[in-house]
Order: sequence, then C-alpha cells, then structure tokens
Amino acid sequence: MRQYEILELQFTGEEPSSSKVDVDVSVEVICNGKKKIVNGFYAGNGVYKVPFTARRRKI
Repeated sequence: MRQYEILELQFTGEEPSSSKVDVDVSVEVICNGKKKIVNGFYAGNGVYKVPFTARRRKI
C-alpha cells in the first residue's frame, strides 16, 4: 500500500435496527507494533465500510 492511498475494508451484516448513522464498527490496525483504531460507517444494503489511509510520520 502506497502512502496516502486509501484502503477500504467492506463487511456485510444485518441492517442496523436503530440509527443508520450511529453505528459501532471499527478495526484495529497494527503497524510496527503501534495500534490504531479506525472507525467505519454503514453504507447501506447491509454493507459496512472502514476506510484507512497509510501515512508516514515525521521522525
């Protein structure tokens, strides 16, 4: 994956029973021993998406 390229993970599941805006979907990304939680959203038709962009930090 190149720097600033977007990786979009997709998951299928049941449609949210209440708010389609307030959903709790996230993934944990681990790189070089550092963890980051990336939140996603409900995209409709039983599809949940979590977009992730890799970027380098200044040292």
